[in-house]
Amino acid sequence: MKEESYPASIEAESNRDFGQSEERKRKTDEYIALLVRHYSETLVRQVLNALSHLPDFSPAEHLRRAGVFTAPLASLLSPFEYPQFELTFVHVDEQSIIVDIAEGLPEAGGGTRFYFQRRGEALTLTNTEPLWIS
Repeated sequence: MKEESYPASIEAESNRDFGQSEERKRKTDEYIALLVRHYSETLVRQVLNALSHLPDFSPAEHLRRAGVFTAPLASLLSPFEYPQFELTFVHVDEQSIIVDIAEGLPEAGGGTRFYFQRRGEALTLTNTEPLWIS
């Protein structure tokens, strides 16, 4: 999700918490491969698309500008870099999806659990709840 240049201190925090740039890239590639293998690229992009339309969700504008259906997933998700943006699928079935999102900067980030109802290809947000993610 890194679309702009962040202060050196943020880069230093990322290095400290997740490893050097090459290590973070390797971890991100593995994370995305696992998401796609377990849930499909289509489903990951459907969730990102639904999130991109939420008015009070801070990464929504980035997702819309980047293009959730065309941008590489590594440019949309940043689980090992600040500002962090990570999806964790909690539950997936034919009718519903529950996903936890970790986002933000060290000391200022947070998490939210999103509940979606599935109707064909469309996802409708039915509930959210804040999470403490450390």
